[in-house]
Amino acid sequence: MNKINIKRIKASTIQVIGNKTREEGVSFATRLTDLSSSEEFIKQFVENSFKTVDQKQFTYIDNLELNPVYNFVSKIFSNNELFIKQSVNLATYLYEQSLHPNIKSGEFYTILLDCIVDNEMIEALLLLKSEHKDAFLTTDNDGKVISVKTVYGASIKNMDKGCLILNQKSEDGYIVFVVDNTNNGNDARYWTESFLHIADRCDDYHTTLSVANLCSSFISKMQKSEKVDYLELALAASRNNELMNQKSTIDVKKLPDLLFSSSKYKQDFNDFLQNYECMNDTIPKTFMPKPEAIKRKSISRMNSIRLDNNFEVKILNSQAELIRGYDEEKEMSFYKLWFDKEY
Repeated sequence: MNKINIKRIKASTIQVIGNKTREEGVSFATRLTDLSSSEEFIKQFVENSFKTVDQKQFTYIDNLELNPVYNFVSKIFSNNELFIKQSVNLATYLYEQSLHPNIKSGEFYTILLDCIVDNEMIEALLLLKSEHKDAFLTTDNDGKVISVKTVYGASIKNMDKGCLILNQKSEDGYIVFVVDNTNNGNDARYWTESFLHIADRCDDYHTTLSVANLCSSFISKMQKSEKVDYLELALAASRNNELMNQKSTIDVKKLPDLLFSSSKYKQDFNDFLQNYECMNDTIPKTFMPKPEAIKRKSISRMNSIRLDNNFEVKILNSQAELIRGYDEEKEMSFYKLWFDKEY
């Protein structure tokens, strides 16, 4: 999916939501709010804040239809005339989830938009919660004196919580994008889990993440075992990085053979994969790797071997030729490697 371009704001409300445990209440909207003067601000926020590769969807324990936010959003998309009523329902439900003491009072924006995605006009709903204010200096020039005053408001760079819902794939829970700049774990979960109830979409991006996490967890576990073949594990990490950057489909069943040369590690990894699928959602049989998904994953840094405090061997190419040996005279282990030229 390409960049999301906002064409116009169709309707909007702003409501103030407090912390329920402190009985701060909600200031409900009774009419639409005119955001025409802030339309450029909203456009920039949407276009700069949401990662289109990281797609989510609404979910619920047993039945998607039981997700309150999904229901409120569906009614807005079905009938725009219900916008104010359903935005009040969204604010009420968010207030009901505002139970953690760290959750701050803030403005809750509900904004109905028309946007263009992949050359198609799509209706979308933007939910924002702003809890922190930034200070801004403004000037006023009456022709004689320039005065300066401080105003406080939301910053496009520091919007606390955001959610963009595209009116696509409603039967699967819509296509949803989320931004959450809250660092506190319990505070963050109330937005994504308690309020929105969202999950990753089953797509190549998230499958790439799952496989990277799987390989990272396995290598980390093997590094802690009694008999460790650090060279084999470093080579496996290097092969994984190469696989996740290729432009061809990967067969998940072939991963053990693609990653390891040792029959023991192949079997251990296969067992680990089956156990992972029992504990988590099943990984698709095949997927097209998305390199952007693993840029910051720890697996990309596991292709190194530390030798005491003296050396670190980083294997950038799984075809690199090196062997491990033991020098009886020195009573020390060594690595022998071959190369064409130095840089």
